[in-house]
This record gives sequence, C-alpha cells and structure tokens, in this order.
Amino acid sequence: MFFLKKAVVCSLVVLIISLSSAGAAHAQDGADAELRPVFINLTAGEDDLQAASMALMLASNSLKSGREVTVFVNVHATQLIKLERGDLALYRRDITFHAKFAELIEAGAVILACPYCMARNDLEAEDIIAGVVPADGENFFTSIDDGAAVFSY
Repeated sequence: MFFLKKAVVCSLVVLIISLSSAGAAHAQDGADAELRPVFINLTAGEDDLQAASMALMLASNSLKSGREVTVFVNVHATQLIKLERGDLALYRRDITFHAKFAELIEAGAVILACPYCMARNDLEAEDIIAGVVPADGENFFTSIDDGAAVFSY
C-alpha cells in the first residue's frame, strides 16, 4: 500500500511538472496564448488529508499561473466544507481547509459541491462554508470545456 501511494505521488509530481512545462512552452508561443483551465475532482476527505491538501495546493498554483480553476467537492471531501469542521488543517500546512477554500475563492476559483454527496452527509447549503456552491447541471458542465486539464484526488 505504501509503495502504491508513493507511486501515485511521484506520478502526480511528474504530471504537475509536465503541466507547468507545457504551460511555460505554451505561453512562449505568444502573448495571446490561453492557458488550459484546470478542473479538480476532489473526493478525498478526513481519511486522506494529504491528497485533499495536494488538490488545493494544485488549485492554488494553477490560479497563480493564470489558469481558470474549478474544484468539484464530492464523496468524502464534503466533510472538508462543513461549517463545524473549521479547525481541520491541511496536511503539514499551517492553514485550515476553510481558510484555503476562502483563499481560492477570493483568487477566482469556482468551488462546486456535489448536492447528492451533501445530502448523504445531511448537509444543506447553509451548513457549508461561504462561497461553495452546490453543483447543478448548468454550473457543473459549463466549468468543463474541451481543453480542461482534469485532476482527481
């Protein structure tokens, strides 16, 4: 199991470096060149804080590079947006998930939450942090375009 997790982490690092290199090369093609948007499917919750933290750090770095970012919070990750879990900190970081989500939203990220996963966890819109929007057919599918880079954590 440890080897598998290590292999996944190494693969993600290579992918992130490749994406960054591709973005830099793409940006050199011309000032008008657009960067691919990033869509992050976040399913990891309290049982895997490292993966959830990596997802939000990728979102942050993608925003800093000028990309549009959407984070889809679903399955176990809905635990991270509960108002009552405001003290839950990112893995080996001195910031809470709530603060990081707020930071991402302020920087322009769209944070969508799976309404079915919210219902499964007895969450209503008023039970989650400000700025996180329950997904629907319109906002979910418009956040994915043909050129989006999709990551799952």
